[in-house]
Amino acid sequence: MEATQHELLWVDRLHALVRDKNKPEIEALLKERQPSHIVDRRVNGRTALHAAAQLGLTEIVDLLINEGHADVRARSDPHRDTPLHLAALCGHEAVVEKLLQQGAILDLTVEDWHGDTPLHVAAGVGKHKIIKRMLSVAPNPQDCVFAINAELRTPLHYAAGSGKPKAVSLLLQTKGQQALKESADEFGALPFHFAARSGDVESMGRLLPDNVNVACKNGLTALHYAAWDGRAAAVKKLMDKGATLDEGSDTPLHLAAISPKPERKSVVEAIISKFPESWKMANGKGELAIGLAHECDHGDVIRAALRALRKNKFRLKGYDILNPKHKTSGATLLHFAAAHGRKDDIEWLATALEMTKPVSAINDGSGRSPLHWAAIQGNASFLDAHAVSFNEDLIQTISGGHETPLFLALGADHLNFAEKLLECDKEKLLSGFTTKCLSSGEWMKGVELWLKSYYEAKVEKQVRAELESEFKHYTRSQRGMKSLYEEIPPVYLALHAGKLDIAVFLQRLDKDAVNKKGTHTGRTALHWAVLFDRRDIVAQLCDEAPSFRETVRTWEKDAQGVTPIGYATERNVQDIEAVLSRRNEYYIDSLYRDRQIYVDSTNAILVGAALIASVTFAGWLQPPLGVIDHYYNGDIPYVAVRQVKSMRIFWVFNSLSFFSAMATVQAGAWGVFPLRHANIGRAVNYIRRALMVTSLLMSLSVVCVLCAFAAAGFIVLPPRFKFELYMMVTVVIGGFINVGLIFWFMQRILRAPSLFKLWRLLGGQEATQQSSPPPDLTAPEGEAALPSPQASFPQPSFPWNDGIEKLLVEKHLNPSPAVTSPHSKSKA
Repeated sequence: MEATQHELLWVDRLHALVRDKNKPEIEALLKERQPSHIVDRRVNGRTALHAAAQLGLTEIVDLLINEGHADVRARSDPHRDTPLHLAALCGHEAVVEKLLQQGAILDLTVEDWHGDTPLHVAAGVGKHKIIKRMLSVAPNPQDCVFAINAELRTPLHYAAGSGKPKAVSLLLQTKGQQALKESADEFGALPFHFAARSGDVESMGRLLPDNVNVACKNGLTALHYAAWDGRAAAVKKLMDKGATLDEGSDTPLHLAAISPKPERKSVVEAIISKFPESWKMANGKGELAIGLAHECDHGDVIRAALRALRKNKFRLKGYDILNPKHKTSGATLLHFAAAHGRKDDIEWLATALEMTKPVSAINDGSGRSPLHWAAIQGNASFLDAHAVSFNEDLIQTISGGHETPLFLALGADHLNFAEKLLECDKEKLLSGFTTKCLSSGEWMKGVELWLKSYYEAKVEKQVRAELESEFKHYTRSQRGMKSLYEEIPPVYLALHAGKLDIAVFLQRLDKDAVNKKGTHTGRTALHWAVLFDRRDIVAQLCDEAPSFRETVRTWEKDAQGVTPIGYATERNVQDIEAVLSRRNEYYIDSLYRDRQIYVDSTNAILVGAALIASVTFAGWLQPPLGVIDHYYNGDIPYVAVRQVKSMRIFWVFNSLSFFSAMATVQAGAWGVFPLRHANIGRAVNYIRRALMVTSLLMSLSVVCVLCAFAAAGFIVLPPRFKFELYMMVTVVIGGFINVGLIFWFMQRILRAPSLFKLWRLLGGQEATQQSSPPPDLTAPEGEAALPSPQASFPQPSFPWNDGIEKLLVEKHLNPSPAVTSPHSKSKA
């Protein structure tokens, strides 16, 4: 009989109130007169009693049974479980007791769709009190304990897998416990294997078979399962009981190395401590456990293996370090230690190696040395040990290629390693090959590894049309497109790949990296950003990144004489043009400020030069103390004859000072007179040069006038020793101070970057040819992933559903007939 609309609404409200745990409303709703058994109508395959039992609502369960006359033996659809199944699965003891009192005893042997009885699910979650209560009220406890599900598993399998020894102990109190312990499921797994998976050492002792190495049909032993699940205590127990490793297949060490459990490192350390030679064991594919760990990026496993070898004082020889090799990569133990080991580990291996072979000659299948592996993983500990342990050049390429450790570290975003590498061998790294790579197209080839996707998918294909005609125009050869990477500066490539930190690192390494130009086009990173319409990169170069904002030159011209703002104007990219115009405004303002400073400085120098010229000219007209009259008039009180030499010195330096001051005036006038140049940049450069000449001449004039004044002082000095001593001391002190200040002033001028880098404004050619429109390099937006549906009633997962059976099939470990993993209870 079909339910009416009113009845459906009543059922929906009842289920909603159960989920809200609203007992008063449920009680009021049940008092309404409704047709019989309407309370057992299902929503999503479940009755209201199923929902209350799963949520552990004892009072509501009692209310539904007594007031609503709910059926305690109702089965859900399609899982076919009863309310007792759900209450036992969720561990609600009070609800289980209430259901058993209301007639659910008859359901103790009822199976759900998977063949599990309520005792199965209670054992699976290890609820020993529920197990004990069920066995105490069961009409035939023996039938409950020996019941098997669709996979031939008994409740003992489930209890052993739950890791709860009390549950296992209760089930073993029944008759025929030996047969129960020896019962295997359809995959050949004993309860002993399940106990090993859960790490229940106490239950393992109770369930221990005669052969501790007994294997399932898939070839896995209890040691395999315990190692995979990271059960270090169980692994140690099994090895103490005689468990062994089978060479030639995937050993427990292999499974522990690739296990997703964080406890894997403890298992690895325990196995290698027991079997030191096990790290050399390869599986059927020639793969080492530490090699599989590296492929899974489990560096903790490799460090644990090295720690176990060192702790047990395992004597490694050079042959052991270089052999065996991981078949997939051809790497040795030293490669893995370089990638993940600590400083002590690497130094220990270096001692064992005994310098029998240079580290640079220990290569993997790709020709990479341990230093390359350390660079890829960013393991700076290798560098700390490397400088002590190995006498090796830190600049190594791979088979004549361009993958140096520096570039591999940059490609993997390991900037700390790159900086550490520079500190270790700065003199070598900043000379020769590396300088060539950083300053030319070799750098692009060096980073091809980590920008490969950008090259192939975007840059190379989309820039080909842009550059091909220009290459042919400049080179007239087929080599044109091969020089593609040389044309795009490294800073732009890094920014294009979204690696701002790499670009900043290059800028720190080379202060002018952002302004590096291509070989043929002469374009900087800013040129390419404008040509490719990358507004984000233009903003980073001009505004956002301080490392570039202070050094980028927006007025730089390429080989065609076009500036970045010229390309922006030509292509009508208004937002980029606005950013560059703002930068140019700042630049022009700074030029006008510089010009005003230069003019004011020149005027100040002119005033000083005029003053010096007037004083020195007066020295010509009237020498000190009327010395000329001395030779014709004997009435002068005193003038020592030996002071005539000082007069000659005075005359020479006075003349030099006068003419230097006059030259200073002329040079200053040359700089401050109105110029006919329309370009403010050239005008500032012109004034700067004039200021430089004026400063040099003024310094010469000051030095000469100091010498002249000192000589004049000796001329008029009375011929007494103490006066001569005073004069000499004051001349030395004063001369040192003045000459030192002049030297400091000139040094500051010579080191001022703005005074010497403005000459770039005068360079470049007039634009003769314009480029084709740039390609669009904007990456397509990815599609947003839909959220995963969430279950209304989350279920606990059985511990033995750890994914190892699925791994056997997917990774083809220990080839055997395909098996399916134990089915977990997922009843939404």
